[in-house]
Amino acid sequence: MSVSVVQSALLKVLTGLVKPQRGAILWEGQKINGSDPRERSHRMGYLAQNPALYFSCDTVEAQLVKRARELGLEVNGERMEDIIELFGIRDILTKHPYDISGGQQQKVALALVLLSGPQLLLLDEPTKGLDPHWKLQLADMLNNLLQQGSTIFMVSHDIEFTARYSGKCALLFDGQIVAPDLPRNFFCDNYFYTRSIGFFN
Repeated sequence: MSVSVVQSALLKVLTGLVKPQRGAILWEGQKINGSDPRERSHRMGYLAQNPALYFSCDTVEAQLVKRARELGLEVNGERMEDIIELFGIRDILTKHPYDISGGQQQKVALALVLLSGPQLLLLDEPTKGLDPHWKLQLADMLNNLLQQGSTIFMVSHDIEFTARYSGKCALLFDGQIVAPDLPRNFFCDNYFYTRSIGFFN
């Protein structure tokens, strides 16, 4: 149970969105690509870099309702209310997702992902567009998920956030995990990392 820095492409392979060029990704002995997409959505949550990918409805509330129905949750149930309260998005429920700020879009997208209560959470640049105060809230949220037994993989250019809150960091280079270590050791005079910042796109 740790927060790690990996490459964006690996996240897509882990979700089953992209097939691995060789080998296979297994979850409890079953190939990810062969599993039911609806079942995967309950087991894992994926936050892409672009939150707009999650919006297809005219209001934030309608988007949350649509997602809840896809997951078989009660539209006005406790889970929905908890997520709305947790993310502080009640005042934007009637707004169009494209009419809110980038940080608010990021919050709504993450709220949609967390509705399923995933065991494995895959985050691609989760702090993008968030102010310092909300980054602290995000960190608390991720720590709570870890305490509940979730596993989190994160891709990020946000060195400060990653160094402060990750349990372990690594680079993915040429198909291999390079220099896995504790954040303090990983970021201390790490020549590979400074050369590879643009690699995490």
